Amino acid sequence: MISIGIGIAANCTIFSIASRFFLMAPAVGEPASLMTLHTTQRRECCNAFSWPLFTDLREQAGSFSGVAAYYELVPASLAGNAQPERVWGQAVTANFFDVAQVGMVHGRGFTRREEHAPVIVLGHRLWQRSFNSDPAIAGKMVNLSGHAYTVVGVAPPSFRGLDLILDCQFWVPLGTVDQLMPGTSNLTSRSLHWLAVAGRLKGGVTRREAAANLDLLAKRLAQAHPETEKDGGFHRDDVYGCAHGRRAFGVGNRVRQRCQSPPGPGCGPSA
Repeated sequence: MISIGIGIAANCTIFSIASRFFLMAPAVGEPASLMTLHTTQRRECCNAFSWPLFTDLREQAGSFSGVAAYYELVPASLAGNAQPERVWGQAVTANFFDVAQVGMVHGRGFTRREEHAPVIVLGHRLWQRSFNSDPAIAGKMVNLSGHAYTVVGVAPPSFRGLDLILDCQFWVPLGTVDQLMPGTSNLTSRSLHWLAVAGRLKGGVTRREAAANLDLLAKRLAQAHPETEKDGGFHRDDVYGCAHGRRAFGVGNRVRQRCQSPPGPGCGPSA
């Protein structure tokens, strides 16, 4: 078992990689057609996406019916009746739950109009623990790091995100990430790779056809943006495939970077 020695007192952190990675798959609809996508550099995998590269993929990769992006680790303070609680979640594009085909236990996922709206989907365990399994939670306000968010849904107990090594407690629209983590997003730079990406294959499209489509897209982008995409490419894998093993170390490195001195939000044994 891989152990990452950082004292983050939160559940959306790397934990028990062996049990999650080898024994559990994400609770998504039709997992055979859902793929995680990564960028490569000189054929070396696996890296995140810049926002412009993600939008290129979303708009030009015809093999996919939907492509979603998400920021993997978002710390927040949840204010309740008792002491504020440190929680960890993800910031996702509004189509995230549609692409993953995840239905809600209560309420719904995000709509297109909510890309920048202060709305939140609660993880099932957080809903049980902090909101007493309130069946009427949808539509109520919660205080997240001093900001008011409206609950629109509660995820099923088996869904904790697409990353097997993470245990996320909430999801907010990607357009609100800077509210919780100022200075995180960058919508113009092709050099800043900060987004994880997943795509849903169109019906009837094979993995080989999708791979060929991505290779052609990489060549077009290399010609259009040689300064950043010249040696770039794409890697695709099952949502529970081997690339997550490689990405585990990448996520771990990002967590450790946030927890170096001075400690970032939620880092350290006193979090």
